[in-house]
Amino acid sequence: MKRTARWLSVVVMLLAGVVIGRYWRRQDTQASAQSWQEQAVVAQQALSAWCAKYERQMADLDARKRDQERLQNRAQEREAALSAAQASAQSWQEQAVVARQALSAWCAKYERQIAELDARKHDQERLQNRARELEAALSAAQDEVETLRRVRPKAGSEDVLPPPAGAVLSAPMVRVVDVNAPLNMLVADAGAQAGMQAGMSFCVVHDKTPVADVHAADVRETFTGMVIEKLYAGKQPVPGDRLIVRKK
Repeated sequence: MKRTARWLSVVVMLLAGVVIGRYWRRQDTQASAQSWQEQAVVAQQALSAWCAKYERQMADLDARKRDQERLQNRAQEREAALSAAQASAQSWQEQAVVARQALSAWCAKYERQIAELDARKHDQERLQNRARELEAALSAAQDEVETLRRVRPKAGSEDVLPPPAGAVLSAPMVRVVDVNAPLNMLVADAGAQAGMQAGMSFCVVHDKTPVADVHAADVRETFTGMVIEKLYAGKQPVPGDRLIVRKK
């Protein structure tokens, strides 16, 4: 009985050990499974966080890529604008060169016109002085004519002032520059400088045809007032006619 009780106690102890072992094994398995579940949850959370971080990084990369593309497009637009500005500047420079050349030509033309106006002004002044001299000579010659008319003994007589002996003109050609038909006066373009002397007689010739006989009455330095003595065929002398010395 004792031996049987021992064996029963041993069997009971063995069974109790087995049961307790299985119990603790089961407890260890559940704890391990729970641990694995907790680690899986942590790993899943870490993976989710990493995926979210990756997605944020990809979004940042896309945003940076878009910014880079925008900057590249803006740089291309600025480069195109710069090229257009350079082309426009070159065109303006060319237009400025053309305008400068045109302005220089206009200034040169203006200076030439000013010089021509000055020359014409000098010529006008000279001609005005000449006209005043001729008017003075004509007035003096008119006075001389009136004096000669008063002292002439009769119409058609010889000149009151005889031609000087040995008078010779140095001018190659003497021409009429003005005529006063009512007073029978004309002005010749030769004076004392050319050897003209009072009393010298001339024949006025128009196109190789004699038109009048005249004699010097009022001799000045560069011109002479003359009295018309005789007209041929009623023709009056005109400016430009030649005067030929007439010997009596």
